[in-house]
Amino acid sequence: MKKHKNGFTLVELLVVLLVAILILASGSLILSTFVRHYKDISHQAETLTIQQFVLLKISKEIREADQILAISPKAITLKTGKSSLSYDLKDYKVRRIKDGSSQYITEEHQVDNLGFDSPSHNLVIIKVGSFETGAFLRYEK
Repeated sequence: MKKHKNGFTLVELLVVLLVAILILASGSLILSTFVRHYKDISHQAETLTIQQFVLLKISKEIREADQILAISPKAITLKTGKSSLSYDLKDYKVRRIKDGSSQYITEEHQVDNLGFDSPSHNLVIIKVGSFETGAFLRYEK
């Protein structure tokens, strides 16, 4: 007569424990990879959004300007009414100077490059990060 044993042997328990540990470890590795990629992609999306904001802000103010007072590959100075307005990149932050009062419109390293070019007297090409656009002076006098 055979006796029926209830329960599991030590070997069976160890095998199940090992399989469970392998499944949990691989799941944890996959989850941490997804979280790391999500953070990277979120940071890149935020950077692109900020660069696009800077590009739109500068191009809007160029379109509203009366005159370009000075332009270089790294900076631009505009005249709007009785005010002067400048943009440049200082310490990897975009700086806006209006009538001598400056403020940064980005934080450090949100914009890696800022460039200007003027192929004609009333057209300005603006480069911010990976974006580039042109803006015409509307009110040139």
